[in-house]
Amino acid sequence: MGVVLNQNVDYSALKALASGVDPKQVFGNNAGQGRAQQKYPKVILIAAISKDGFLSTGLNDKLKWVPREDQLWYREKTIQIKHLIIGRKTFELLPSRAKEYRTFWVYTKNLDNALNNAQNPQDIFSTNINGKTYRIIKPNQPLTNKKGEPIIGNKTFYLNLPHKELLAYMYSQGISQVAVVGGATIYDMFLNAQLVNEIYLTVVDVELGQGIKSERLWSIFSSKKAGKILQQRGTWKRCKITIK
Repeated sequence: MGVVLNQNVDYSALKALASGVDPKQVFGNNAGQGRAQQKYPKVILIAAISKDGFLSTGLNDKLKWVPREDQLWYREKTIQIKHLIIGRKTFELLPSRAKEYRTFWVYTKNLDNALNNAQNPQDIFSTNINGKTYRIIKPNQPLTNKKGEPIIGNKTFYLNLPHKELLAYMYSQGISQVAVVGGATIYDMFLNAQLVNEIYLTVVDVELGQGIKSERLWSIFSSKKAGKILQQRGTWKRCKITIK
């Protein structure tokens, strides 16, 4: 398996961690006390929720309850950030236009399926942690829309790498900021690990009653009392919550 690395970057710390070395041997006695001990990109979480805290009603939810204006803002913001971390199920639900001009880092529980579906995929990065192999792969064939045409400006990687190792790798490649865009499992994973710097949260004045919810995101929103309101319309508002 090949590994593509930036030749101008010192990978010693990342390699040491990947080989199972005690973090204290790499970062000293303060290891594990937050982002200051390891350089990561700025992590921005972007989400829209109903007023009762749901991200969607389920897999068939087309998010028509999210205002068109906010969807346009989301497109502009994520194109600006460029690099998006997302779960496989959420990624597959996105229409082709929502995949344009952005690079997606897609988490999947079964990387073998992604390998089987990709034609001669390229290994971008691989490492072994505690006897388990973790990889980032890139399909050699571009993603296509319903017409079979390549999606404009799209790059897609599939991975099973732990979140901190992913961020360390992305930083080593010169990526300065990333957006975490769902679904609930991915939101909770990064929030629970205290890796998120900012949250852009759109709250829509609609009750879904049931569906998919990020309990951690809802808890933060409730405790922060909506954070700073950036924009507000009759049926929705967009808030910014700064965590650190």
